[in-house]
Amino acid sequence: MVKDKASRTALSVAYLRAYHYKRQEPKIFSDTFAWQLLTENERQSFNDILISELEQNNPEQVSNDPVTTLDRAVARYPVTPLVIARSAFSEQCLREAIARGVDQYVIVGAGMDTFTFREPELSKRIHVFEIDHPATQAFKRQRLAEARLELPACLHFVSADFERDSVASALASAPFDARRPSFFAWHGVTMYLTRNAILATLDSIRSVAAPGSEIVFDYIDERAFDQAKRSKEISNLFDVVASFGEPFVSGFEPKDLPSELATHGFSLIEDIGSDEQARLFFAGRKDGMRPMEIGHIVRARVG
Repeated sequence: MVKDKASRTALSVAYLRAYHYKRQEPKIFSDTFAWQLLTENERQSFNDILISELEQNNPEQVSNDPVTTLDRAVARYPVTPLVIARSAFSEQCLREAIARGVDQYVIVGAGMDTFTFREPELSKRIHVFEIDHPATQAFKRQRLAEARLELPACLHFVSADFERDSVASALASAPFDARRPSFFAWHGVTMYLTRNAILATLDSIRSVAAPGSEIVFDYIDERAFDQAKRSKEISNLFDVVASFGEPFVSGFEPKDLPSELATHGFSLIEDIGSDEQARLFFAGRKDGMRPMEIGHIVRARVG
């Protein structure tokens, strides 16, 4: 992100989640509050970006009806399916964890997440710790106030500049109990970090995650960083995120992930690639939305 400014990527994720709820059927995930956190100018900016992407990459999908064109643009944007699928999968895993008695939910790089507003009954049973850059959190708190959304008692904002602060050091300043199992969500972040930074963050999470804790995170296949092997669609995506000032930096080799996680204290439960995402979330859809070929969603457990 640009120093001292809210993350553009955080806004784009809010836009995609909100658009899915408002316009796409069948629903995979319902973010009923994200639209309220975006201004009309921001929505229009993302509309324009996505329509431009459709015009360049799938001109045959451009319609005389601008609403239809935008629907097709959002559905065919490579990131949309990963954003929606990881949100749905992660919160299903969270519900299972809460049913087992887990009562601490840590969102690393929370951005404009709206869980505590969407799930008030579940939120009464847990403490939610949102960790993010101070600028992004200040921006979000301003948007929540403008939307007249009252902060629930369970929600704890935990500021961290990840260039200097670790997850463990950030949580040390919060009412977080490292002796109790927790559920960690780390969405849409690893691809913007170096491999060393990713592994250091996993080590930091592991240091405060009691046995039985789980984490869900996503990553992109490291083969996507070989320009000769990636599709035109994915190359265009690399260009778009770079234009936001937040370029993709690294990924993982899927076959090596289990051993890498084990080295850092996690056992892999699931690594859901594009084929499995298609089966779980996108079967039978008629809007053209299909999983990004390089995107993976991971569930892992401590101990």
